[in-house]
Amino acid sequence: MGAAGKTQDVTIELPPGATVGAGGVLNLEHQDGEGGHGPALDLTQRDWPGLDWEEVAGRVEFWLRALVGFSSVTNSAGETALAPWLAEQLTAGLGPRVEVELIRTENDAYERYALSALVRGQGPQTVVLTGHYDTVGVDAYGPHAALAFDPDALRSALITALAANPAPSAADALALEDLRSGDFLPGRGALDMKGGLAVGLALLEAYSALPSPPGSLLFLAVPDEEEGSSGMRTVAAGLGRRARGWGLELCGAVNLDAEVDPGDGSAGRTVFLGSVGKLLPSVLVVGRPTHAGDPFSGLSAAALAAEVIRDVDCHPGLADPGLEGEAGTAPVLLQVYDLKPHYDITTPEMVWCAFNLLTRTLSPHQVLERFRVQTQESLERALERAAGRAALAGAALGLAQAPTVLSYAELLGRVEGRSGTAGLEELGALARSLADDPSLDTPRICQQLVQAAVRLADLTPPAAVVTFGSLYYPPAQLPGTPGGQRLHRAALAAAQATAGRSGQSVGVRRFFTGVSDVSFLGATLGEQDFAAVRANTPAWDVRFGRRADPGDGLCLPTVNAGPWGRDYHQRTERIHLPYATRVLPGLVWQLSGELLGRST
Repeated sequence: MGAAGKTQDVTIELPPGATVGAGGVLNLEHQDGEGGHGPALDLTQRDWPGLDWEEVAGRVEFWLRALVGFSSVTNSAGETALAPWLAEQLTAGLGPRVEVELIRTENDAYERYALSALVRGQGPQTVVLTGHYDTVGVDAYGPHAALAFDPDALRSALITALAANPAPSAADALALEDLRSGDFLPGRGALDMKGGLAVGLALLEAYSALPSPPGSLLFLAVPDEEEGSSGMRTVAAGLGRRARGWGLELCGAVNLDAEVDPGDGSAGRTVFLGSVGKLLPSVLVVGRPTHAGDPFSGLSAAALAAEVIRDVDCHPGLADPGLEGEAGTAPVLLQVYDLKPHYDITTPEMVWCAFNLLTRTLSPHQVLERFRVQTQESLERALERAAGRAALAGAALGLAQAPTVLSYAELLGRVEGRSGTAGLEELGALARSLADDPSLDTPRICQQLVQAAVRLADLTPPAAVVTFGSLYYPPAQLPGTPGGQRLHRAALAAAQATAGRSGQSVGVRRFFTGVSDVSFLGATLGEQDFAAVRANTPAWDVRFGRRADPGDGLCLPTVNAGPWGRDYHQRTERIHLPYATRVLPGLVWQLSGELLGRST
């Protein structure tokens, strides 16, 4: 486990009236007095008077609609254009009160930029507000795809379509109710995560209007979170250096990503003290092709892969055990396909399958070993099943040897043993060639490299290679440092005060489970973890660079506090407007002020 996993949880006495509910949620209702975390700085009423919260709410909705109206699907021309457009808007609106910079992403086949907007205050203390502006595509909207970036037109079209369904699903019935209520705004990216960015932009404007704010506010909007996080990885790698050059002291960050809540919003109104990690453990299964008229002379890779998928998909025993109060999440199959380039009457030789696994405590090496052991057991069972069916048919299975299961690093050892450095050089050249093709995503590059290595190693079936198919997101937790403890206290204080002002409960939980860029801002990758990930991620060097630590050792204490809504990535993606415009801004404002208003 890397440095992120080695940090100590901060233990702080709970405020009076706080209760711990299901899933480890800390429910905070308003309490008079200071509580157990020191005096709260109520910035909305006392320390920074005169702020017009109606105006802030209006500016949040303005920015939300403007951002949703700007198509910025990952890897599109719109994604390239959004940050320069936003830089122009901020410069025109705030003038010399804001320092704007565009940062070109590194190790990236696409041209895209992160945006940095700094409003300086009286002291060096600085709070970062951040989020991503890229979105997933619009295919899910079907005939309404052209309306995906027009919230009002989309709402009308969706209401008409949903109301016309005589037997709607529970999810569609809820979507219709929500859209008719007027409390939810639909649109691609409204929830994930332009709503959070809108809050950050509105607060940046409000902060710039203060006569003498106590510290600085830095707004960061990054691209490519939906695929490779090249935006945050680039920014995090240089943020410490930039801050020193600006004469600033980074004291904490708030990621503004959204939470999904199918209920009344009580789960969505949450401050998260960390973010789960993510791995893409993947398996390339190798069978022996055979003609369909002679099925037992070989063994289809599809049959072998089916056994692996049956044993792995949603298996709780392969989940990260998690921490007390927050159970781990079972792995889920994200990709499966055979590698036949065309149709014929021969069974598949190779099948690729990739699984998502969220991590809290498991190291990459532990995950790889768990999947290797499970894959070995699955292939052995598949062989037994095939042999039994052959016997029932009065035939003998033409594949009798025990299965071989290797990690990718072990496979490379086989390649070198068979063909020396020439084989490794051939794979390196192939990796560079594949990386130059922007149409190939990282899992596809990894699959093609594993497939080529299997050929070079002349791996005998039945076999499988267990690898990682994409970027590793380390789990992030608040460190047990003074800065981590200060941010923890600030989160508790802001949540309690917000509950008092809004009359709604506000939760505090350990881990945001949506996977986020917090992994590169608030965590570091230890040497052992980096070695295991790099050695077993075929595309690591050509896609992510050779740097061991994506965050350059920054490990900035970071929490997540964003809007809530429903169905992100779906056609009914929608954000709850009252919370996003009238409650969340005060929560983030006070959380920032808690950090800027105290130095110890």
